[in-house]
Amino acid sequence: MMHYPPFLKGNLDTPFTSLISKYKVSAVVYGHLHGKSYVSHPLEIDISDTPYYLTSCDLRENLLTQINV
Repeated sequence: MMHYPPFLKGNLDTPFTSLISKYKVSAVVYGHLHGKSYVSHPLEIDISDTPYYLTSCDLRENLLTQINV
């Protein structure tokens, strides 16, 4: 679980995503992105076979997010 998304705009790799992939993390949950400017950001995305879940309450309409691992 992280506060900020560990990847760059356009879902580009970072040192964090490299470590996540290297250690075969089963899922990544983050929630910092808020507001209308992020509405087009995917709520769930797969990067190198790892699911990433955006869980910001305003973008999820304050609904629970099911994490599948």
